[in-house]
Amino acid sequence: MHTINTNEQDNKKDSQQTPMIENPRENPTDSLTHQELESLRNGNHRAYQKLYTQFVKPLIRYITMLSHSEILAEELTQDIFTTVWIDRQKIDPQKNIRGYLFTVARHTMADYYRKQKVRTNYLKQQDFSENTTHSTDASLIAKDMEQHITDVVNHMPKQRRKIFELSFRGWSSNEIATHLSLSQKAVEKQISYARRSIRESITIA
Repeated sequence: MHTINTNEQDNKKDSQQTPMIENPRENPTDSLTHQELESLRNGNHRAYQKLYTQFVKPLIRYITMLSHSEILAEELTQDIFTTVWIDRQKIDPQKNIRGYLFTVARHTMADYYRKQKVRTNYLKQQDFSENTTHSTDASLIAKDMEQHITDVVNHMPKQRRKIFELSFRGWSSNEIATHLSLSQKAVEKQISYARRSIRESITIA
């Protein structure tokens, strides 16, 4: 870890790249000082690491409580810290950083569910009845979408593809874990990664 040069050109180059995060300590107790928050605003990686260490677990617990999904909570928490790094100039060292982080968390969750709703509505619009005048078009769209998803799945790592296919057939994460001699958490993460890659590919497409 090192402190980014505050030169304007270096800051501009690094502003869109989130610094690498090390594994957080189990019981972080130190709070960031006003000076550390100010240095974070200027691109200090060490201050960013300290912020992550202190708040990553509280944010995961908070989002898990609201979403009932630890896997989703872990994914959204990474998005939150990416946003914090990109928008670090918005941090006010004189205000409560915890309040700021949890505000970003609420906005991130709202944005996630809004996007999910838009995708759901879009897919519903494509679900035309065979009795409508759009039945042929709907069939073609569904066929193209099915082929697109199949291509995405086929390009997944071998183990992730196997796990996703078993999940798609109705196997529980526990059954898959037993069958493949993996932990249930590892299986759930692979399923999450598979679904996310499919969602992202549909959005891009």
